[in-house]
Amino acid sequence: MSRTYPDRPWVGVGVIVVRGTTEVLLIQRAQPPNQGQWTLPGGGQDLGET
Repeated sequence: MSRTYPDRPWVGVGVIVVRGTTEVLLIQRAQPPNQGQWTLPGGGQDLGET
C-alpha cells in the first residue's frame, strides 16, 4: 500500500499557558471549524519561520 504526501508539510503549533496551579489560558474559536468552542491557543507556522 502506498501513501501520498503533500509537497509542502504543514506545521501546527500550540501552547499551554499556566498561571499558578489552577489557571490555564483558553481561547474561544471565532471562525469555523469548531466555531464557539474553547481550545488552547495555537496556529500554523510558515516554512522558514522561526
